[in-house]
Amino acid sequence: MHIFITDQGRVRPYNEDTGGVVCNQDKQTLYVIADGMGGHNAGDVASAMVLQYFQTHWPKERQFTRVDDVERYLIKSIQTVNEQIYQKAKENDAYRGMGTTVVVVIIIDEMAVVAHVGDSRCYKLAEGQLRQITKDHSLVNALIHAGEITEQEARVHPKKNILTRAVGTDLAIDVDVTMVSCELGDTLLLCTDGLTNKLTDEEIKTIIQSVQKIDDAGKQLIDAANARGGEDNISLVLINEQAGGDASC
Repeated sequence: MHIFITDQGRVRPYNEDTGGVVCNQDKQTLYVIADGMGGHNAGDVASAMVLQYFQTHWPKERQFTRVDDVERYLIKSIQTVNEQIYQKAKENDAYRGMGTTVVVVIIIDEMAVVAHVGDSRCYKLAEGQLRQITKDHSLVNALIHAGEITEQEARVHPKKNILTRAVGTDLAIDVDVTMVSCELGDTLLLCTDGLTNKLTDEEIKTIIQSVQKIDDAGKQLIDAANARGGEDNISLVLINEQAGGDASC
């Protein structure tokens, strides 16, 4: 089971987030979230190009049976769309400097392959514990790891929105890929920082655990972020692993 929700929030005049769920020929599912940057007619263009790439190419693929093949596919795909966004920005002044985060998940043989660039995140909820799978490519995360600020200070840091890596801003891009087990009963959350800037990990976990249906959990997460101000767009994918990675198609 899965749900994808994107919400404009309460302040922004437009939505630069995008995402969705795409199936290939053999009903394997790809989940994606992207958070555009660069202002109207730029950030939303960049994030839309990521989604369009996977909507165009993933349905043509046949079944993947090896996680290392999935890893190579995701790295190559993100690097390809990175070049496309970069070139489009070079060709049109209105798009100059645009970019986007991306987090993509494909589940195969009870293993989730998670590829990401930027500060959109993937979490895993299992056995009552919520764990962040991805590591933010952001200035504040670099400062945390350097021991210069705490995680609490990072949440209110004036430069918390500065990314150290994004799709489309440079011709070449490094893509982080993480493998994590995804067994029956586990829940995965993909989300933009419009959610994580407003809710703590503990609050996210409490909301997901408080309801039985992931549809309700997704809506409550969006509502909670909006109740805290909703200054940013808010997008998420929730995946509840019930009968294997291909069951959602």
